Amino acid sequence: DTLGLSNPAGLAYSPAGNVFYVVQARQPGRAPALSSDISVLSASPASDQADMVRVLAAVPDPLNMAFDGKANRLLVYQPTSLELTDIAAGPDGELDPATLTRHSVPRFGLRYPQGMAVDPASGRLFFLDSIGPRIVRIEPDADGDFDSAAISRLDLVDIKQVCLRGL
Repeated sequence: DTLGLSNPAGLAYSPAGNVFYVVQARQPGRAPALSSDISVLSASPASDQADMVRVLAAVPDPLNMAFDGKANRLLVYQPTSLELTDIAAGPDGELDPATLTRHSVPRFGLRYPQGMAVDPASGRLFFLDSIGPRIVRIEPDADGDFDSAAISRLDLVDIKQVCLRGL
């Protein structure tokens, strides 16, 4: 309540900056905004301050937001435009809206993503795609770009059937 976050819906953590990024849920019945406010909160228990950063990108589904510790950037998946947005963070975790980059990613083949995570050591991006259901793994190229990323899929239905047969 003291931070003014009444309806938080998305959360990501930057280990280098020791900060949380929080996005509020969109109010039902309201059209998605063209920009988003991202709260930057210190993870230190002694701090009770929040900074706000406005970025020129919608965050329609905060479940599909994660921090890439290897490339030091916040990633947000845009399902309507099939884009992955990245915003660079400084060493203190402060986001730099001027660095916002959009990557066209229809080749990821996502149908209904319901969460994403990033391996902080490798920079691999993982989506839980509930249609399938499956896990989609995206490995960026050496520069951290997604244009020539390697994509693989793990079908969760097949794994369940294998597990059940083993019982």
